[in-house]
This record gives sequence, structure tokens and C-alpha cells, in this order.
Amino acid sequence: GILINIECKAWAKNIKYHRNDKLGSVHFELLID
Repeated sequence: GILINIECKAWAKNIKYHRNDKLGSVHFELLID
């Protein structure tokens, strides 16, 4: 199968993004078998 891992991050001017914080981040995985 093919595992597709896509992470989209939404950045804002006054927001500092932290990797451990899912806020402002959309994370999803697609498993194609």
C-alpha cells in the first residue's frame, strides 16, 4: 500500500507555531491499499 502523510500548516502574523500544538495545523493521512 501507499501511505501519504500530508500536513498543512496555517500561519498567522501574530501566532508563533509550535510543532506540538495542533492549533493552526491540519494533519491527515491517506492509506491507499
